[in-house]
Amino acid sequence: METKVSIVLPTYNGEQYIRQSIESIAAQTFQDWELIIVNDASTDNTPKIAEEFSKKDARIRVIHNKANKKLPASLNIGFEYAKGEYLTWTSDDNRYLPNALAVMTGYLDKHPQKYMVKSAMRGIDAEGRLVSGYHVEMEEPLVITNNIGACFLYRKEVYRKVGQYDTSLYGVEDYDYWLRIEENFGSAGYIPEVLYEYRIHQGSLTATKKEMINRNLAALRKKHWKYIMKSAQASFFVLSQIYYDAIERMYGEQEHLKEIEECSPFIKQDADVARSLFTDEAKRKKTVLIFGAGESGKKAADILGERTAGFIDNDPTKIGTQILGLDVKSVETLKKDVDKYTIIIAVGRRYIPEIMQQLSEQKINHYCTWQTYLYYKNIYM
Repeated sequence: METKVSIVLPTYNGEQYIRQSIESIAAQTFQDWELIIVNDASTDNTPKIAEEFSKKDARIRVIHNKANKKLPASLNIGFEYAKGEYLTWTSDDNRYLPNALAVMTGYLDKHPQKYMVKSAMRGIDAEGRLVSGYHVEMEEPLVITNNIGACFLYRKEVYRKVGQYDTSLYGVEDYDYWLRIEENFGSAGYIPEVLYEYRIHQGSLTATKKEMINRNLAALRKKHWKYIMKSAQASFFVLSQIYYDAIERMYGEQEHLKEIEECSPFIKQDADVARSLFTDEAKRKKTVLIFGAGESGKKAADILGERTAGFIDNDPTKIGTQILGLDVKSVETLKKDVDKYTIIIAVGRRYIPEIMQQLSEQKINHYCTWQTYLYYKNIYM
């Protein structure tokens, strides 16, 4: 008889939190589930703990890898045994809220056109206390960022069509999988209710493998580049977010960066100006105004030192004041003297398109972003 929900729990040396993870599944109000624990050759008490739960509950199965195979391979092993109509996986350090499966299965039952659903989640610390301000409701498109989160459910038809997780993309194997689902089935549904607790601690994969994740993210973009560009070209915001994310990670996606530059006059101008600050002697000596008097702007001013002539900002509470001993002015005050300066936009990447448009309306075109400045500084210096 087919189970309604199959949950795969890959684990490696997860003894600290795995009991809580399993108990959060056992405590579900929706009880038609099976749990497949894949012990990835743990060397601590994880296998013993998993077997204890398996002996007490026939719905729990434990598979022991003889050698450590890493997360994506362990997921593939687990899903080979999955019998559920709906599939998901969870981590050994995270927890479901009691109604998570009931709400997600209910959503997919009522929305047959949706092949996947995700929910909001909240953060907890190493001791399980709520992390203030960490409440995930991602609105940006999937091609910009992995917006699925850690609480999701998808139909078995997805597994049959999309196949296994890509073992070459360790650390971003989930993001790759979600992109493949979206390409084949459309975007995921969303439940704004918090159904999951995501543990933030120093031992988590995202905290310990940052460089590997950045490298594999570049490989993921290469794999999905046609779909990413098809999705992005209709929106300057989406295009810019992909560009500046790649720039900030500094993983040398030059061919991708060049293609985006050719699609957007704003971004091409940004890149051309940033390069000129390192290749044109006259422009290298030009005085700089920093657009953005927040933390990013202050960091930029500190690095640029005496080249910084002042700040520009849209915040009326900052205009007319001084920061780091430098005047903060509005864009409108620059019209007469704008040619004297290079403007460097030092703000979070989601605000860059709006500022570029603002400068264009003021007929100011000699600017670059702090992101591209640092990128080309890394290349030329």
